[in-house]
Amino acid sequence: MDVVLQYTIAKDSLPEVAAKFRNFDKYQALMTAAANKAIHYSCAQFHVFDFQPQRVDVQDMIKLKMQENVAMFQATIHDVQLRNAGFPSQWKDAVASKEQAYQDISLALNERDQRVATANGTLAVALQQLENEAATAADIMSQLNMTVKDFIAYLTNRALESHAQGGSPVKLALEAPARGSYATEL
Repeated sequence: MDVVLQYTIAKDSLPEVAAKFRNFDKYQALMTAAANKAIHYSCAQFHVFDFQPQRVDVQDMIKLKMQENVAMFQATIHDVQLRNAGFPSQWKDAVASKEQAYQDISLALNERDQRVATANGTLAVALQQLENEAATAADIMSQLNMTVKDFIAYLTNRALESHAQGGSPVKLALEAPARGSYATEL
């Protein structure tokens, strides 16, 4: 933000100001410091989002506060203009970074929800398949009046018979103490 300031020194006070400050550079440095103090005070009275819509109010407050601060320098403030009342680039970068972080979080949450939905779908299919296989096994055991041990022997015979007829190789993974047995009949 830039502030343009127009002021004059009272003609009748000019000799006193010249004697007191000796040169214009010293006077200008003190005026600038007083003006900066007024700008900081005035800007602190407004929210950052009010600088554009309430630009005139901000300028008026800066002018009023400046007039109070430079009264000791025998100066009269005629006009204050507020220019480039925008956000600093660091602030813009921080806001952009924060927005990007929100978008990244939102994307991650959406991806998580999609993966959870896919996993739940896969689980539902697997559970349904397991329930179907369990129901089929229960039906076979019931129809053939088998125990679990008899049913395992039956499945082993069916797998070996399928392999003997040119089917896929039989791979069994039985942990001890389970043992497979081969019988031609039940």
